[in-house]
Amino acid sequence: MQPRCLHDKNRAFLCVMRTTQALIGTATIIAMMLAYGSFLLEDGDMYRYAQTYHFCVVVVGYTALQYGAWYVVFVSYMQRCVLDEILERFLDIILLITSLVCGYLTNLKTGCHELVAKETYGRCSNLQVTMILCFANAVLFSLLLVYNLLVTIPSNSSHPDCTMNLAPRGNYGVNATPVVSALPVNGVHDGELHGNPSVPMLSPLWDVLSTSHTMDKAPPSDEDKTANLHPRGQFGTPLKIDDVDKTDRLLPRGNFGSLAPMQSSLPSVDEVLRMWERSCTEDVDLLPQVWRTLEAHYPEGIPQVLLASTLAALWSKRKFTDIIAMAPLATASTLSSDVVDFVVRAHCAQNDIHGAESFLAASSHASNMTLQSRLVLAYASQHDISRVKSIILQHIVEQPTHMWNAQSCRNVMSALGQLRDVPSMFEFLRRMTDRGVEADCFIVASLLEACVATANAADATRVLANVPALNLAPHPTFLKPSTSIFNNRLCHAVLRAHVLLGHFQAIPSVLDELHMLPPHPSTPRILRHVCSAAIEAQHYDVACASMASPDQFPHVVQHASPRDVPAIVQAVSSWNSLTTAQWTSLLHDASQAGHFDLALQLFVLCPAPPDASMLAAVDHASQHVHASSPVAAAVANKCANHLKTSSSLLTSTRVALVTIICIRLNLPHLIAQVLASPSPSTGKLELLVTGLQVAHKRRDKRALRTFYLAAPPPVRVDPRVHQIFHASSADMDMPILPPSVNKVLGLVQAKDYRKAIAHLTRHPIHHPATWDAFLSHLVPPLDPDPRCAATTPAEWSFAIDACLLHN
Repeated sequence: MQPRCLHDKNRAFLCVMRTTQALIGTATIIAMMLAYGSFLLEDGDMYRYAQTYHFCVVVVGYTALQYGAWYVVFVSYMQRCVLDEILERFLDIILLITSLVCGYLTNLKTGCHELVAKETYGRCSNLQVTMILCFANAVLFSLLLVYNLLVTIPSNSSHPDCTMNLAPRGNYGVNATPVVSALPVNGVHDGELHGNPSVPMLSPLWDVLSTSHTMDKAPPSDEDKTANLHPRGQFGTPLKIDDVDKTDRLLPRGNFGSLAPMQSSLPSVDEVLRMWERSCTEDVDLLPQVWRTLEAHYPEGIPQVLLASTLAALWSKRKFTDIIAMAPLATASTLSSDVVDFVVRAHCAQNDIHGAESFLAASSHASNMTLQSRLVLAYASQHDISRVKSIILQHIVEQPTHMWNAQSCRNVMSALGQLRDVPSMFEFLRRMTDRGVEADCFIVASLLEACVATANAADATRVLANVPALNLAPHPTFLKPSTSIFNNRLCHAVLRAHVLLGHFQAIPSVLDELHMLPPHPSTPRILRHVCSAAIEAQHYDVACASMASPDQFPHVVQHASPRDVPAIVQAVSSWNSLTTAQWTSLLHDASQAGHFDLALQLFVLCPAPPDASMLAAVDHASQHVHASSPVAAAVANKCANHLKTSSSLLTSTRVALVTIICIRLNLPHLIAQVLASPSPSTGKLELLVTGLQVAHKRRDKRALRTFYLAAPPPVRVDPRVHQIFHASSADMDMPILPPSVNKVLGLVQAKDYRKAIAHLTRHPIHHPATWDAFLSHLVPPLDPDPRCAATTPAEWSFAIDACLLHN
């Protein structure tokens, strides 16, 4: 009998199907979340309508996404686990049923009654897409279920009897007539055969030779023979062999050839070091335990470079205790300078300076200038002036020239700067330059900060005068590669020095250098200090360029001139955490100071969506700005885009303010573009009604007709729109144009001039009053005010063609 063939699953097919399942689940979540728009209540939070089936659809979609993603990653791609067949079928059945139920419940809501959709801000298209996706996922789960049922579950047993038909091993029945061939060939006596331990109980000879030396009677089948069990074979007597180690005599089994290919395939020391450094950064908490294990397995010692990289990883996570524990004092004399450096820094970080000094003295690097400078820096943090000067005089100043390096000099200058010992800093600067160590940005900044902190104007002036002549090398910790000789710390020190000396005219150039550098946490604090000092000194141009917080804005903008507006805009653009209320306050302050153009520029710069208060401030500022101003078009475009992206969420007040701003800036066509956009017409009725009311209030005939013609036909035929438009037209003495003329004007607004001229050719205008109204809307009256010159060249060309056709 042949074993049944096992069918393996197609891993690529399942990967594609589960990926499709995850994508459909993601699309279901997105479509369901976007099916109902959000709205703003009086508490300032955003809400949206939701029912029970909404949550069910989202949960089913998320489950399909998570199930498919985990299956693709861990089962198909990484092959880290195997999903049980029964569990997989069970999950497919559950998701199939829930997808069908969710699709059915969503189908009940796709009717989208107009009143319900209007009240709940629902989108019918999203509900229909959600229903389709639910049913699509149900079909996908059914296909996967059928596929899993057709595939045979493979056996996980490795026993050979699971796949092979094996015969019994031996004679298990009673053999009354023994086989002659089973008897021994050589003449063996019965006494020798009976009870022979070499014949097993289950052997065919046992039933023959254990019957009282007779062959005419078989033993009973229930006879107990377990007492006669013996091992199968002659194992002899155990030998006593001494436990002698013979591993030194081991030789390889075979001819493996030369070891050169194997040695060439081994990684180099640098590669092993890089691998260890990468592993150190993954889980620093386990490093001490791993290192103790390595020390136990390699008692002859571990390379110092691995120990240094391990301590570096621990230092990055501030594991000072582990660093000290991994390098005990007894091993200090055998450690490298890098390892000793980490241990000394760890002791200093824990305020154990005496322990650091003892460890350094016990090591073989006690004369290392960099390590001694670490002690100087630690004692300076405790203001131990005598110990600082003692170490400098005994272990640093007297070092030979080849021992001097930039890092040790930076540490010493930083320590003296903390002690505000300016004369000692100048003396050490002279000594280090004599030894061939050039000053870098860090050293000059430390010296300048000490001069400013002690209000030493003479020394600060001397340092500032020599900064341009110095060949400053940027410190790699503070500055990325740049063409500037400054870094953030040096810029901060120079700014504070200029403020101390009152050199405000030199500050703008330093600010330009500072803006080109990477952001630094101390920059806002320094700029705030510079701005406050500039305001006190009445250097408002410097104050405008150095503003760092909104509370300084009112004081600066009151005294700013129009040429300071770009500097103010640049300063405000770096404020990334302002709220909508703070932006509105900036707009009000700029308008109160008479800088209306600045207020509009700040509105364009604001990343937050405007509220009613901000739009009111923009409307107030736009009254004092010409429509030809470059910022006017940007303001109107931002208002229109805000109206387009969230028209269903805006209140009538905000819609009215946006419409007023666009009309005031003589750009009503932007509102018309929003009305004519192919987006859902959920909020277009309220937008059109508000636009008509605003145009009527402002007595703008052209805007009134523009809004009316731009609206979609289903919105335009609304009774309320029809009543407002005709009442406003009658109030402003506007003639009512026939539908054919309105269609031509609508095509012109849509910039489809070819169809417009063709329609005008088929339906010419004969009535003079209608022609005058048509032409007055097409081409506004000529006016010297530049805000009236909004007609494009294409509209002028169409107007000329229409006049030629009319005549």
